[in-house]
Amino acid sequence: PSGIKAYDKNASYWVHVSTKHKFVHIHTSMNDGESTTYDIKLDTKAGKLLINDAVGDSIELDSPAGRITTIARSEIIRKAPKITDISETHTINTKTYTNNAKSISNNSPMVTNTGNVVTKGRQ
Repeated sequence: PSGIKAYDKNASYWVHVSTKHKFVHIHTSMNDGESTTYDIKLDTKAGKLLINDAVGDSIELDSPAGRITTIARSEIIRKAPKITDISETHTINTKTYTNNAKSISNNSPMVTNTGNVVTKGRQ
C-alpha cells in the first residue's frame, strides 16, 4: 500500500527455480497484514516437499522414506464420511485419548490392555 520498497528476501514474495540444484522454492511475506508467511520447497533431488508457515505448522512429504509428517500447533482435523487406515502397525502416543463413538467393533484375535485403572461405564 505504501509503494515499492527496496527488495528484501524476507519481506518479499518470490519464487526461486533451480534446475542445477533441483528445487523450486516459493516464499510469501507478512508486509501487508498477512497472518503468516509460507515457504513451499519442492526438492526433487532429495525427493521432498516441505510446506512451512511462520507460526510453526508444517507438512513434509518424504518420498524416499515413504513418510508424510504433519506438525500442527493446535489441532489436526480429519472429517470424512469414511476414513480407512491400512498399516502393519498403528501406534498412538498421547496423554489423553477420547473416543466418542456410538459403537466400537474390534475384530481382533487378541486384545491387550495394560494400566492400573479401568473404569466401567453404563451398560
